[in-house]
Amino acid sequence: MNRHRNSRPASKFQPILVVWEDFAVHGGWHHHDAALTIKDSPYIVYSVGFLLAFDKKRLTLSVGYDEEGTSFQEVMIIPVGMIQKINFLGVMKHAPKRLGTITK
Repeated sequence: MNRHRNSRPASKFQPILVVWEDFAVHGGWHHHDAALTIKDSPYIVYSVGFLLAFDKKRLTLSVGYDEEGTSFQEVMIIPVGMIQKINFLGVMKHAPKRLGTITK
């Protein structure tokens, strides 16, 4: 690729920060009384990556992709009902027309 030293290539996918509620899983055996004292509030997760798809049911996020934009690394699918907030990070070549923040 022919790039200037300090220039960045335009991204095919919009970088975003997703704040979402994850469910809690506590493995192993637990006595009944101990099981009732396990933290029941959701865990808040901050995920940063590239937006691959977003519809009424889910958001698909990837932490990386190849030069052609056809292979993706570490793909996460987050149900829309678990999303608290989405921040669009910067302006990209193919960014949505409305940038900003989406809040639940």
